[in-house]
Amino acid sequence: ALLATDNALEARSAAAGAVWSLAKDNPDTQTALAEAIPPLVRLLDEADAEAQRKAAGALASLAIGSEANQNAAVTAGGIGALVTLLGEGSSTAVHAEAASALAEIARGHAANQSAIAAAEGIVPLVRILEGAGDEAAKQEAASALWSLSSEHRANQEAIAAASGIAPLVKLCGDGGDHAQLQAAAALASVGLDHEINTEAISRM
Repeated sequence: ALLATDNALEARSAAAGAVWSLAKDNPDTQTALAEAIPPLVRLLDEADAEAQRKAAGALASLAIGSEANQNAAVTAGGIGALVTLLGEGSSTAVHAEAASALAEIARGHAANQSAIAAAEGIVPLVRILEGAGDEAAKQEAASALWSLSSEHRANQEAIAAASGIAPLVKLCGDGGDHAQLQAAAALASVGLDHEINTEAISRM
C-alpha cells in the first residue's frame, strides 16, 4: 500500500528500500511481495535518484531465482525503464542497481535475455564499463553482461559487436577482486563455444 502512487514519494522510496531488504535471499518473501513489482517499476520513472536506486534494488531482490517475478517485472514494463536508467543522465549508484536488476531478470531466462537485448540494453552496459564511473557500477554491468550472454549466442555476438570485450578484459586487470570475478565470468560466457569471440579475447 505504501508503494501506491497516491502516497508521497519519500514514503514510496522507503517502502522500496524495505522490499529490497526483506526479499533478498528469501523465497517466501519474494512470493509474498510479488504484488509490489508494478508499483516498483512505476517508481523507476520518478525523477528522484534515491527512489530509482531503491526500486531497482528491490526488483533485483524480487527476481533472484524466481521465474514468476522475472516474468512479472517484464510484464510491468521493467526492462525498458531499467535500460533507460543505464543512460548518462543517471548516477553511478543508479547505474549499479539498474544493471543488477537487469542481470537478475535475465538470469537463466532466454526470453528475457532476448528482450533486454531488443530494448538496446547491451550498449549502455558496455558504456558503463568504458566510462569513468565507480567500480560498483562497472562490476554490476559486467555481471549483467555475464547473465545476458550465458548460453545465448545472439547476445554473445551483440556484446562483441558493441566492443564489450576490451573493457571486460581491462576490468579483469584493474578492478577489485569481486569486479575481476564478474568480468572474468562475463568473458568466459561471451567466449563459450564461440570461436571468433574466444580468439578476440585471446588477442587482448
